[in-house]
Amino acid sequence: MLIVHEYPTTGQAPTAVSLIGSFAACHKPVLLGETFMLTDDATTQRAFLTDAARYLAGALEFFNGHTPADTKIHTVSDAIYQASLQQFLDLRDLLLAG
Repeated sequence: MLIVHEYPTTGQAPTAVSLIGSFAACHKPVLLGETFMLTDDATTQRAFLTDAARYLAGALEFFNGHTPADTKIHTVSDAIYQASLQQFLDLRDLLLAG
C-alpha cells in the first residue's frame, strides 16, 4: 500500500490528481493519507477529490474530533476546517467506491 499526503494548490487540481495517478501506476493500493484545504479553495479541493477517487483505495481527512455540526466558528481556520470536513463527508460515497 502507498500512502500519499496531498494538499492541492488553488486551481491546480489536475496536477494533484496526476501525482495520485503516478502512485497508482505502481499497481499498489493508494491511500490518500491526508488532505485539507491548506493552500486551495473548496472548488479545487472538490475537483481533486472527485478526479482522484478513481485511483484511491481509500482516503483520510484531517479530523480534530469536532464534526462540522459541532464546530464553533471563531476563526478563519475554524471555518476552513468545517467546510473542508463537510465537503469530505459529502464525497464519502464516491471516495469509498474505489
